[in-house]
Amino acid sequence: MSPSIPAIAAPSHFHPTLRHSESLPQRSNADIAQEAFRTIRRAYSNGLKSSNKVYGADTEDNFYVRRAAAAEQVNLLLQRQNRENLRNQFVPPMAGKKVFEAGNCGELARAIAKEVVLKGGYAEVWSFEQVGDHAFTVIGHPPARESVNFANWRGIWIADGWTGVLSAAPEYIATLSDTMQRWQRAGRQILVNTQGERASPTEKSWMESILSGKKFRLEAPSTHHPNPWITMQTAVDYRRHLARQDDQSGTLRFGDVRVSRTELYDMGVLLDGKSIGPEGIRVQPSRGELANRLQFDSQIFADLLRTHHHSSQSSLRQHAVLFAISQHRTSTRPLMVNRSGNIGKLFSLINLKLAKLNGLAQRGRARLQQNLVTLILPGKKAVRHTGVGLQIFGIYNSVRGIHQGIAEGKPDELAVSLGALSAEGVSFAAERWLPAFGKYLQKGQVQVFNAFAQTPVGIKLGGSSRISNNIGRSAGAIGVLISLPFDIYSASGSFTAAGKSRGKAAQDHYVHGGLAVAGASSALALAGAAYAGVAAAGPIGIALGTLLALGSGLYSGVRYVEDLANQIELTGWDRFVTGISAVFGGSGPQYIQDRLAVHQATQRYRSKKTAELQQFMAKNPGFQFALFGQAAITPQPPDVEDAFVGTVTLQNAPTVEDNAANDVIDGRNGVQGVAQVVSNPVAQGTDIFWSTGDGNDRLAGVRDRNNTFDIRRGVKTLTGGDRQDTFQINVEPTHAGLFDGGRGRNTLHLNYVPRGTDSEIEIKLPTRSSHGYLTTANNVTSKLSAFSNVITSAQLRSFITASEGDSVLVLNGMGDRACGGAGSDVYVVNGRGVIDIDVGEGLTSQHLTRFYIARTVDQVMIAGLATGLAKTELNLDFDSSEIRVHRYGSVLEILPGEEQRARKVILSGMFHQDANGTRYALRSSQALTLISRDGYVLVPELESLSQENVVWDVLPLVATQLPDDFSIPGKV
Repeated sequence: MSPSIPAIAAPSHFHPTLRHSESLPQRSNADIAQEAFRTIRRAYSNGLKSSNKVYGADTEDNFYVRRAAAAEQVNLLLQRQNRENLRNQFVPPMAGKKVFEAGNCGELARAIAKEVVLKGGYAEVWSFEQVGDHAFTVIGHPPARESVNFANWRGIWIADGWTGVLSAAPEYIATLSDTMQRWQRAGRQILVNTQGERASPTEKSWMESILSGKKFRLEAPSTHHPNPWITMQTAVDYRRHLARQDDQSGTLRFGDVRVSRTELYDMGVLLDGKSIGPEGIRVQPSRGELANRLQFDSQIFADLLRTHHHSSQSSLRQHAVLFAISQHRTSTRPLMVNRSGNIGKLFSLINLKLAKLNGLAQRGRARLQQNLVTLILPGKKAVRHTGVGLQIFGIYNSVRGIHQGIAEGKPDELAVSLGALSAEGVSFAAERWLPAFGKYLQKGQVQVFNAFAQTPVGIKLGGSSRISNNIGRSAGAIGVLISLPFDIYSASGSFTAAGKSRGKAAQDHYVHGGLAVAGASSALALAGAAYAGVAAAGPIGIALGTLLALGSGLYSGVRYVEDLANQIELTGWDRFVTGISAVFGGSGPQYIQDRLAVHQATQRYRSKKTAELQQFMAKNPGFQFALFGQAAITPQPPDVEDAFVGTVTLQNAPTVEDNAANDVIDGRNGVQGVAQVVSNPVAQGTDIFWSTGDGNDRLAGVRDRNNTFDIRRGVKTLTGGDRQDTFQINVEPTHAGLFDGGRGRNTLHLNYVPRGTDSEIEIKLPTRSSHGYLTTANNVTSKLSAFSNVITSAQLRSFITASEGDSVLVLNGMGDRACGGAGSDVYVVNGRGVIDIDVGEGLTSQHLTRFYIARTVDQVMIAGLATGLAKTELNLDFDSSEIRVHRYGSVLEILPGEEQRARKVILSGMFHQDANGTRYALRSSQALTLISRDGYVLVPELESLSQENVVWDVLPLVATQLPDDFSIPGKV
């Protein structure tokens, strides 16, 4: 799982010198709304649209019903990928053309909101409170958190992507009502559930919800998430979908070739002639059935060849996959297609040869039961030059040469490969038909031939019988002469490649070239001997062929063991039994195959984690190194199946649980001795990121660096270093753990979504004399040491008790509650509901309590300011013109925003009334300072109280503009 590390700091717009107008040019809400609405609706109209709107009867042949069903499948897949994006904080890449495959009101509302924010505007997603929870987008800062008809909402626009309504906010209800009436007249209906139940667009409860129901804010930007929809995608990532199928169901297999779905996707795979859809590629009852359904887009395949033409391993792999699938097909449909209709001559020829390959494979299976040697060497008679196995290899080499020519743009390579293909075909025809033609001539039924045989020349050639016999015997020689130049070219290519290679690769090329020369020479000599009538040509050919095959097998066996030893440790006995097996085409004992499979899976896992963490660190350049844990890898038993050569053992891939092993890593003295460490290629910082995943881990952070621990499932015993460490809990704790921050100012960050409905968590930070604790709603308690800061989760309700030192408490949850200690604490308030803060006791005039209040808050209750001596500073995410200060009874109310009685910051116990009825403030005006986002210091005159018998007073504010170069001291 990809990590995500949100910032701890207060938002940048709390800095009084930063203005929104300085980052983007000011545009009206109407302009931004219209542009964003048009962009999303245009993309929406080109997709499957919604799954809950239909016309006509509920029948299978109804286009709208079928489209809605398809949209439902796509939308479910999109919703799952968007949940993963949000959990991993993955931002999908921006596409050149906006695509919206499918979606209902919620998806459209979020897509429009995202587009508005990207264009420099402000947007919120709102919802109806009743009847289906219909969602829409509000563009501009709304004057209230809820409304019925949006009256007097000047300058605010509403975009309803699902209904196609775009209007100024006060006109939205009337326009939406008219739209529903128009839908009714047009026969459009609304699907209210997945069972197909329908409702009229003018149904009574729905219309009442439109006209008189409450509408409220559902989602809005926050200080830490200025665009909360930035992770949303509107088109399915089908490659990612196939990767998930690979992880859940395992890779596909054609014979002894394993193929991942993502590999097929990269090669341009089509399923039943169509691009991959929500179904993905499911496992079929037989590989032949799946192979028949697969085709490849020739343009995508050619592009892949060109992209990877420098990688010989990649090229070999693509051809192996293509041939494995081809050999399991019984369909006559071409394997390579082009949906534009123009496949081109090269890929047409490839299709013809792949079809021939399939026929040869069928013949080969039958011949194998008669004579294994003649499958790879000259056939039943020495005059037959190319056996079935050599023909298959010849086609494979030639098609691969065509692909190489396409990839590298080399016309000479293409010409040779095309010639080799043609030679294989002509050679095959000559070897098959010339003997039959000779026998036919011997029957004397061709008058022209008979006449020629009686001429002087014919008589010298031996007459009718001998000429026809010679024609039949010449088949092998003709086959050799046709294909021999290409065998020589292959050998020459091997020697040339050897000259350009080094080490084992060069050695392999030399051996391959030598065997090719020996094979061509022996075939030429034996074909001549057979033509001359040498009876021993056949046995000698088989003997030579067997020696060549044995030599090739011995070399391959030695190289296989050598390569194996470079990957896993082998004893002398292991080398012996594996080498003997490899000579005859085997792969060694199963226990060695299991060790090899685990090793290779480990290497793939490490490569994958390295790539993931490098990508993560590229976006987070403050990290210099990332450490990851071991995967839990378990080998699986093999399958034994019928294949091309009798029965074969097919190794199954081991199961891999990503980052799930029990890790013990001591990094106190640095990362040099740690095995699984990734360096940041663009490092700008020196921090260390720990990503050890699930499992029972014991980790010790680097002493002289800032460490960030990505905490997941299992029993965790974690110790930080001597600087500022962050312990980020990304899943709900199910086991007790021990979190020791070490020295420095350390942060506990809650970043998970609870599994149950009870979402409360209690945190008591440690003091100098006692440990702290973290207790979940399920009474799982972990011990805390050396923490001073906490960041809460928006999905939790947290109760925090700070230590006696200075603490930073970032409150993101719904109804968080915090109690400060005897220090200069900082409270960053982003959460919803009623946030309850008690600054604690023991504060002196040397302390400063600072608050950052986000614009999205509902109500913040602050207690304890009146009894202490500390100065208080409230940084408000509002302009100075929006802020009002009232006395209401004994409390001080700060009302941010115009006409926002529901949104308030309440400072309790700030005023007192004595026995004589005289009111007075318990703190001086200089002890309380407000700072607005437009750069003003506002000091409420607490002493300016009315002594009349009134419940509340409006207190004047003394405003002073801050200098342009001012920055908030001690900002977190």
